[in-house]
Amino acid sequence: MSRRYWSLGGTSLSIALMMVTATVVGQEPPSPAQQRPPDKIRAAVTVDANGQPAATPDPIYAREGDEVHWVFRGNPAKDFILTFTGTEGSPFDWKTRKGENGASVTGTVRAGAARNGKRTRYKYAVDVGGKVLDPMIIIDN
Repeated sequence: MSRRYWSLGGTSLSIALMMVTATVVGQEPPSPAQQRPPDKIRAAVTVDANGQPAATPDPIYAREGDEVHWVFRGNPAKDFILTFTGTEGSPFDWKTRKGENGASVTGTVRAGAARNGKRTRYKYAVDVGGKVLDPMIIIDN
């Protein structure tokens, strides 16, 4: 009797697996952004002894839906302006943002920022006291 039970169980299992496989095969696989929760990416804006700005990391790697958070690190705190300067526009719903007195700038990478589903590079400027750095952010979908 146990032999018959296992045989029936194996058949039922095979049928169940075939049904699951048929369902999954007909569906579109989820995009990478749908497979994982959004990341919160931290970036620092600093200045050297000559007042020249730096942004770390450079480049920033992000995906659609990720939140990127720039903050000024240093004493005394300084105002800074982020402006997306390239012909590709901005990966956010804004082109320019200002962080005042060490305040931060935050943006969520918009859907479609990875153009045609491909890795897309965006140039931006970090302006601290009139001195400018031109780092990059690279977006995947």
